[in-house]
Amino acid sequence: MAGLLVLLYGQGLTRASRLTTDTDSKQTLSLGTTPVELPPPLDDFVRELRRSHRGHFATGRIADSIWLFPGVIPGNSVFAATISRHLVTLGTPVRPGQNAALMDLAHRSPAAVLSQLIGLHIETATSWTTHANGSNH
Repeated sequence: MAGLLVLLYGQGLTRASRLTTDTDSKQTLSLGTTPVELPPPLDDFVRELRRSHRGHFATGRIADSIWLFPGVIPGNSVFAATISRHLVTLGTPVRPGQNAALMDLAHRSPAAVLSQLIGLHIETATSWTTHANGSNH
């Protein structure tokens, strides 16, 4: 799921590692100021992740964890570096994937929308949209 957040929404791993879960039937993530409702099958991935919350990243009582990616230290989220190592092992280098996603989103969305949806500063979003729409994307 962390890889999908990078590749689809251009999220950095520090921010992605600190995402919390909701308890509603609709799966939303607050990547920016406007919650994003996840489309199928991403919503199912998040439900499964919340339901299982076990494995490498979590120990102890994690059923009550607020974190989308609970860490090994109870009450904390997983470290971004840990997610990065796993993604690189799986063949998903984070920075190129994040940049490609941001370029695609910036090409399709106005800067104000991009800023609100994925949490970029408006000046950063403007820079991405200018670059995306001025290049041969």
